[in-house]
Amino acid sequence: YLGHWAETIDYQTKLSETLKFYTLKLTRKTTHDWLKKNHIGYVLMGSYEHQLGAVLPLPLKQVFNGNGAIVYQVE
Repeated sequence: YLGHWAETIDYQTKLSETLKFYTLKLTRKTTHDWLKKNHIGYVLMGSYEHQLGAVLPLPLKQVFNGNGAIVYQVE
C-alpha cells in the first residue's frame, strides 16, 4: 500500500492514512474498513514503524517475527 515515495501513487495521501492507522487516530471499525477497502492483507511492524511509535490498532494474527520485523495477517 505504502512504499518508497517515488514508487507509490498518491504517496502523500497514503502516508497520511497510514500514519492515522499506526497512531490510533481511527476507530476500530474505520480501521478494519480501511484495511479491507485498500486490499491490505498484511501489516508490517519494522524499524520505521517502531521509530514512529506505531501501535497495532487491531488484534491481528502474527505470521512472521525476525530480524526486528513482525508481520501480521489481516483476516
